[in-house]
Amino acid sequence: MEELWTVVCSNNLETVEKYFSSGGLTNQRYEKFGNMVSLIMGAVRNGHVDMVRLLRSYGETIEDYEEDEYKILSDNRAVIELQS
Repeated sequence: MEELWTVVCSNNLETVEKYFSSGGLTNQRYEKFGNMVSLIMGAVRNGHVDMVRLLRSYGETIEDYEEDEYKILSDNRAVIELQS
């Protein structure tokens, strides 16, 4: 999971695409900052809009406790819309 987190945070779209298209598990969480963090938040925190879109296309979600931070970061960047 740590390797996948690193790939997401470094915006390596091709590797993430290969991971999911070959049957990689969705909605895994990574322990970071004392919490379990979604891959989407890793992408959002690093400003990777295309990565967020890719993750969402494979069904990735965020946790309820991440929604406020997601909205703040998304609004600040004015590029990512929260999708239900």
